Amino acid sequence: MHPYLHIGSISLPAYGVFCALGIVVSCVMTLYRARRFGIRADRMLFVYTAALVCGLLGAAFTYMLITYSPQELFSMLRRGAFLREYQPGYVFYGGFLFGAAAALLAARVVKTPVRALSRALLPCLPFAHALGRVGCFFAGCCYGREARWLPGVVYPENTEWVGAPAGIPLVPAQLIEAALLLAIGAILLRRARNPRANLLRDYIRLYAPVRFFMEFLRGDAIRGAFLFLSTSQWIGLALLALTFLPASRRRARE
Repeated sequence: MHPYLHIGSISLPAYGVFCALGIVVSCVMTLYRARRFGIRADRMLFVYTAALVCGLLGAAFTYMLITYSPQELFSMLRRGAFLREYQPGYVFYGGFLFGAAAALLAARVVKTPVRALSRALLPCLPFAHALGRVGCFFAGCCYGREARWLPGVVYPENTEWVGAPAGIPLVPAQLIEAALLLAIGAILLRRARNPRANLLRDYIRLYAPVRFFMEFLRGDAIRGAFLFLSTSQWIGLALLALTFLPASRRRARE
């Protein structure tokens, strides 16, 4: 692994390259699938772009909320040091929630059925996410705990990793999650063949348990924590509970 990819005399950040590749792959997949569900390409591209932009902003905003106190943010702004001292980062669930809300609003703007939209778009999301995790692996962020009972990966010394401690065998949490995300993507592609499938519910029920488990393998500390669980674990549990509420209400009425 290496934080930079070298192409001739050009050095590109590996994280940015894999994130960009994930965006391109998921966009192409989404546009291809949109034709199958009778969605015009320009409308699909509008929804995809809205979800992407708002998702990135939401992921960055959520990271800021869980990483910096209001006093720290105010101090940086007051001293005019925000751009110099602020260390950007992203929280996936923040991006997911903001992106989903933007996609729903954009679908209303272009008058596109939400169910058809979800069948085209949602199965592509895990593939973009998986490539992003590969980028995390190369950059050294979102790294795992010290490997004691799993084969570990060692980040070499004298390299600018984004947080990962060098010289210590670490659980390859990024690659484990990437593999699980590919499996989730394959399942959603199959589920999308059913016109009555609720892809958003299926996605949450598949990803939330995976992320809950993966958080126990993570070694990076800047993720927020409350009562022994991370911010992402609490958000995942809340979303998972919400997916069962409609079924519970139906059973109560019966």
